[in-house]
Amino acid sequence: MSENKIPQLINQAASVIKTRKVKDGLFGDVGCALLSRSDQVY
Repeated sequence: MSENKIPQLINQAASVIKTRKVKDGLFGDVGCALLSRSDQVY
């Protein structure tokens, strides 16, 4: 994977975060972007 692909993956993972605050905690504060061998991002 090229170094310039990393910021794109981070941005795409951040875009799917749907954080919800419940009492004293946060839920759903983790996102994920997967890169296939053919450079497709999921």
